[in-house]
Amino acid sequence: MPSKVRPPGALSALLHFLKHNFWEVFYLLLTIEIFLSLAVIKYVSYTEIDWQAYMQEVGGFMNGTYNYSQLSGSTGPLVYPSGFVYLFSLLSIVTNYGENIKLAQYIFMLLYLMNVYVVAKLYRRAGMPAFLLITLSCLSYRLHSIFMLRLFNDCFCAFFLYVSIFYLTKHSYILSALVFSLALSVKMNALLFLPGFLVILTCCGGILLCTKFIAIIVISQIIFAGQFLYHAPIDYLGKAFEFNRVFFFKWTVNWRFLGENMFSNPLFHKFLLLSHLVLLFLFAWFKWKPRVLRFLDIITPNFRGLFPAMEPREMISILFECNFIGILCSRTLHYQFYSWYYHTIPFLLYNNARLPYPVVVLMVCLIEYSWNVYPSTNVSSFMLLISHLFILASCWTSRKYLSRSNSRTDLKDR
Repeated sequence: MPSKVRPPGALSALLHFLKHNFWEVFYLLLTIEIFLSLAVIKYVSYTEIDWQAYMQEVGGFMNGTYNYSQLSGSTGPLVYPSGFVYLFSLLSIVTNYGENIKLAQYIFMLLYLMNVYVVAKLYRRAGMPAFLLITLSCLSYRLHSIFMLRLFNDCFCAFFLYVSIFYLTKHSYILSALVFSLALSVKMNALLFLPGFLVILTCCGGILLCTKFIAIIVISQIIFAGQFLYHAPIDYLGKAFEFNRVFFFKWTVNWRFLGENMFSNPLFHKFLLLSHLVLLFLFAWFKWKPRVLRFLDIITPNFRGLFPAMEPREMISILFECNFIGILCSRTLHYQFYSWYYHTIPFLLYNNARLPYPVVVLMVCLIEYSWNVYPSTNVSSFMLLISHLFILASCWTSRKYLSRSNSRTDLKDR
């Protein structure tokens, strides 16, 4: 007699569900996130760091001051672009000039949930399995703290960046540029993604598309900052985009083990900048662009006929790696900066580095541990660096992740 087919065990059924039911898994996790976030707001004490300083900085603007050199708070002068001023002025009005902290926390909770949703959309467009969402969501105490207990402006910047990437994957270049500019107008760290955007745009439409994207960003930035540029242009540009800003050693998460003398040494900062540029070049030239792409191709009028359209998975991979290189080479990482790249880590480990899921979980936990040691120690900062280097090396050695062909399309067959 033929043996009876046994029904799959509970574990097998669970694994099948976690692999093939993306949105069902997501909405289950989102429900958990809602209750978890509400519990964080209710039971964990709010910690004042920058919120009151934000309110003080935009308070001067709301009182009619348009000179950036005259806008400051308890933590120092205003050093964020104009979008930050408008956004937090609105938050100031809604929260009774910053006094209603609880309402502000609920607003940031909504922002957190929207951020998770947009990132999940990116994972789905890239064809990631549903179980990767477990690593993406719920696990990070530090990220919940950044959004709901600290109310940092980095949260808005990260959200706008992910929305911009989403529109890019749909080849909606104008919308992508406008939302990217919105992110940049909140905080300058959005520039870490820009080289990746430029590589993608160049590969998708040649130098003309790349130029249009940059033009939209520049023009929109001028419009956003119009009244500040009109009253005191030098002061605005000097503060809103302060590239030579000096950070304090006591807040660093990533370079604590070097000691303050090395951390403050200008040669060390130049070394990081050079490393950043070299890594970007290596990844752009040997990994991100099609191997047969030539310079003359990107300036030819019929460029879009030379190569197949770039797929979402490839776009997201390039942008996440580009940002991660910037994180690795940052002069310093403060605790709120974790929101810049936390949601990219599972993708980089599983898709780009091609590591098994248990290794992905282990690496995410090691990085999370490093970010939750306060103040940072020699051990935690060194562990973070080693983890970052491991991710970078794994991504580099697994270079052949591209889903589209690297070969030139025969135009005669089109």
